[in-house]
Amino acid sequence: MKKISLIFSCAIIMIISCKKNAIEVPTPTGYQWPAGTSDYAPFTNGSTFTFETTTGTPAVIDSFTYTVIKDTAISGKTFRKLQSNKPSLAATYFTNFSANVITEISYNNTFQGVAIPPILQTVLLDNVTINTMWKDSTTVTVPYNGFNIPVPVSFNYTILQKDITKNILSKDYANTFEVKQIISIPQQYATAANLPTNSVQLNNFYSKGIGRVQRDAQASSIKIKRYNVLK
Repeated sequence: MKKISLIFSCAIIMIISCKKNAIEVPTPTGYQWPAGTSDYAPFTNGSTFTFETTTGTPAVIDSFTYTVIKDTAISGKTFRKLQSNKPSLAATYFTNFSANVITEISYNNTFQGVAIPPILQTVLLDNVTINTMWKDSTTVTVPYNGFNIPVPVSFNYTILQKDITKNILSKDYANTFEVKQIISIPQQYATAANLPTNSVQLNNFYSKGIGRVQRDAQASSIKIKRYNVLK
């Protein structure tokens, strides 16, 4: 089964391997980092989050649980580890949630047996207005005719909704953001690498006091089933 973690980070990069880059929190152009912490990443040690996954046609339904583990230092920054109980379904990932900004690094991803290296993404700015946009980027290498070609990959985000109530599996979640994420590479590179498309859209929902509660892709989704946030 394809990993749901690919929906979390690299659905467009199907046959690509990344260059080794220093991990740094990207700053959106013109944006000033505010002070404070995020209410949309309550990842205290021992907290658990269980998700229902739906993939493919006909739909295959499964579930997995993340358990929050102690802090981990990565390239001089502090991240909280979210350990998956089903690595074959969802990869463990790391999140940093200081200053109203939530960033993620996902490891151990594969697609059709090909390893996908970690990519740092700024997945949510939780104190901005609707239509706020920001962008992350990285460089990957694509094998083509015996050569490794460097290709830019863009991650573009837009706040579509804010403070809505989202119904998920017959339960309402208040104070929810919807964030559109477009992952893309230039069309000429997608054509050369025989990729079916040069972009993919993901829609992410984050609820106050919980974090991510749903993610929708073209043929897959994850939805929160239950959670236990420890104080």
